[in-house]
Amino acid sequence: MIITESSSGYRFITQHEHSKIAGRCAMRWGNDDFESLDSKGSLVTAAFLHDIGWQEFDQQPRLKSDEKTENPTPVNFHELSPQTWIDMYEQGIDATAAIDPYAGLVVSLHGVGLQNRRYGLTPEWSNPRSEFDGFIQTEQKRQRQLMEQISEQDGFSMSSKDRTTLKQLQEDAHNPEQYEGQLWCNYKLLQIWDTLSHILCATTNPTGETSIENVPVSTSTDITISIHSETANTYRIVPYPFQTDPLVVSVTGRTVSEQTVKSGETSAVAREYFLNTDEVEFRIHS
Repeated sequence: MIITESSSGYRFITQHEHSKIAGRCAMRWGNDDFESLDSKGSLVTAAFLHDIGWQEFDQQPRLKSDEKTENPTPVNFHELSPQTWIDMYEQGIDATAAIDPYAGLVVSLHGVGLQNRRYGLTPEWSNPRSEFDGFIQTEQKRQRQLMEQISEQDGFSMSSKDRTTLKQLQEDAHNPEQYEGQLWCNYKLLQIWDTLSHILCATTNPTGETSIENVPVSTSTDITISIHSETANTYRIVPYPFQTDPLVVSVTGRTVSEQTVKSGETSAVAREYFLNTDEVEFRIHS
């Protein structure tokens, strides 16, 4: 769940709905300034499915006791236990890899990256936690298997640069700047779409500016883009990376009043969660 507060109460956007924004960004990516890259079909699949493991878990909100007030508050996606997170991510990678092995490889890299500072792209994140060591080792084994599976597919092969890149990522867990393989570029693209979707879904301040670094304009060149929040639902991106201008995307949002959440009655929270649904539309332009 991605949760924001407003005068109406708590707005919930599920991880699966958030993924739909990432997928639609992937579908429209590329223009005269941003190269439309190879493997795009698989990348679109990866973007749409990268959080599919959370679909069943997000069927209803979960509550916790606020540390300061002791009042019930909703549990946000980043507040879950390590084992719950691991279980959901493994399910999602399983499902994605079964549909498209290349998409599964990119989503596996995404999951591991979230636990190792995204291979050095976000050094400001906290140190990797030992609770995720087993998950990382399991996924690295899966990644090697998927690499071989992809290599055996008709009409699709992994380059020597991609193989070297994967080995470097697994051994050093850091940004392989010296490599220009498609795989590393595609991993970064998924991070961009994921981050942009999170910015849209989690915005609480209707005006402001942020930036996303390491945005590929080609396999070998990255830039930084600026995201200007003009309202809670309208954003300007410079330079603009999409084929369509404006790009309009929408997801289902659910609202539960603060009073209902504070009651701590899980049945009442679940009932209101399913009753109070609406389409949340975001507009992105140059």
